[in-house]
Amino acid sequence: EKAYRLALYQVAKENNDKNYEKLVTLWKAEKILEQKIERRWHIKAQARMKEMIKQSSQSKSPTVKKSGDILTKSQKKTQRALNGSVKMDSKTTAKTNAILNKLRVAT
Repeated sequence: EKAYRLALYQVAKENNDKNYEKLVTLWKAEKILEQKIERRWHIKAQARMKEMIKQSSQSKSPTVKKSGDILTKSQKKTQRALNGSVKMDSKTTAKTNAILNKLRVAT
C-alpha cells in the first residue's frame, strides 16, 4: 500500500500533474495548521496527555502500559512547533485558498 502510494506520487510529480501540485500545497497548509493548533492548545494537551499516561500506567494490559513511552516523538514535534514561527507564506495561502474554493464549488 505505501509503496504503491509512493510510486503513484512519483509518477504524478514526474508528469507535472496539476492535482499533485495542489496536493503538495494542501500538505504544506496542513502542516502549518497543525503547528498553529499545537501552539494554541499545547498546555491543555500536555495536561491531558499526562493524565492519560497516568491512567495507562495503572492498566493491567502490558500493551496499554507500553503506550506511555511512545509519546516522545509527538512531544518533539510539539517543541518544534512552539519554538518556530507558524505562519503560512502568502504564496501557499493563496494557492490553498484557490484549491479550497474549487473544491467547494465542485461539491
